Amino acid sequence: MHAKGFIHGALFPGDIIIDDTENRVVITNPGVSTGIRDYKAPGEEEMSGTSQYMAPEQFQGELSPAVDIYAFGIMLFEMFTGKPPFEGSAQEILQGHKLKHVPGILEFNPDAPPAMQRVINRAAAKKPEERYKNAGDILDALNRALKQEQEEWRVFYDSFNYDVFSLYRSYKRGDVYPRSFYRRKGGWNDRKKSKLIESILLVLPVPGIYLIEDEDGRKEVVDGQQRLSAIFDFLENKYALEELKILQELNDKKFEDLGKEYTMMQRRLGNYILSVVVIRKESDANSHLEIYRRLNECTAG
Repeated sequence: MHAKGFIHGALFPGDIIIDDTENRVVITNPGVSTGIRDYKAPGEEEMSGTSQYMAPEQFQGELSPAVDIYAFGIMLFEMFTGKPPFEGSAQEILQGHKLKHVPGILEFNPDAPPAMQRVINRAAAKKPEERYKNAGDILDALNRALKQEQEEWRVFYDSFNYDVFSLYRSYKRGDVYPRSFYRRKGGWNDRKKSKLIESILLVLPVPGIYLIEDEDGRKEVVDGQQRLSAIFDFLENKYALEELKILQELNDKKFEDLGKEYTMMQRRLGNYILSVVVIRKESDANSHLEIYRRLNECTAG
C-alpha cells in the first residue's frame, strides 16, 4: 500500500482480515486510505474512534507511512496482552501516546517471547524516524523475535549526586515524575515514611534512585518512588513524624515545625545527598521493566 503512494491513516484491528483460503492478509476500509500527496489530516475530534492506535504526530495533524507502522506496533502489544497500552479518557490516551513508553508485555503475559518487546518498542517509537521503514522490516524482526534470536540489550546510564532540595525542585517543575506502571500496590504508611526521614536526619545511607529519561528529556522514576514520596510528602507537611526511636524529640513534628527549634535538621534534610542513576533515552526500552524487576528482587525482604 505504501509503495503505491497510499497511507491507511486509521488502521486498527477491525481493518485487518486474515484470508486463510489464499494465505494472505487483507486490509479493509479502503475509503480511509488516502494518497500521500493528497492527504488532509482530520481534526482531533475525528480521530476519537481509533485514537487507541494513532501515532503521536497524528494528533498534531501530521501523516506519513510511519503512522501505520505505529498502529501495527500498538496492535502487536494488544495481541500479546489482550489490552491496549494506554487506557482511560481521550485526553489520557492522547498523553499516553505522546509521552509514555509502551509497557512491557511480560508484565501482562509472562509467556510472551521476550524479544517481541523489541519489535513493539521500535514499531511504536515516539519519533517516526525511529520506527521500521516498511512492512518487510517488521516481518523480518517478527521472525527473529519468534525464534528468540535476541540481541544484547544496550543500556546507557549516568550517575549523579543530588541533594534533596534540588531533586524536589525538579519534581515540582515536572522534570522528574512518577510512573504508576512501576509503583507497587499500596504505599508506605506514615510510620515507614518516618523511619526513612529519621535515617536521613541521622545521615545514614539510603538506597539510590533510578530514573529513565524520556524522549523530551524528562525523567520517570523506575525505582525509588516510595522513598521520594516519603521525602517530598514530608517537605510538603503532609504527615508528622511518628514512632522515631532515636530522634524521639521529633515525634509529632512536621517539616515546618522543625524550623522553630530544629532549623539544623531542616538544612540537614534538604542538603542530604541522594545517589541517582539516570538511564538515558538511547537505551533499549525493553530493559526498563527488567531493570525494575531485578532491582526489586534484589531488595525484596
